[in-house]
Amino acid sequence: LQYFTSLTLFDLRYNRLRVEGIRELAPAIHHLTSLTSLNLGGNEIRVGGMEILAPALKQLTFLHSLDLRFNEFGVGGIKVLAPVLQH
Repeated sequence: LQYFTSLTLFDLRYNRLRVEGIRELAPAIHHLTSLTSLNLGGNEIRVGGMEILAPALKQLTFLHSLDLRFNEFGVGGIKVLAPVLQH
């Protein structure tokens, strides 16, 4: 992923990433500096996955669309994600 710096749309919905997949994705995702849309819907992401993902999302300054539907991170995950989305 680190070589796809001009990628603007990344759709990974329904891949069962879970925390293990997010752990692999997060270090590479911050290289996608042109990303405007990221779909991670239906990946069984819970609070632990959100805690890993949120810091990586800070680097995506052009991100306008983030789809996290059909995951299971609940209020705890929202609390982790909210400060990132304010930037």
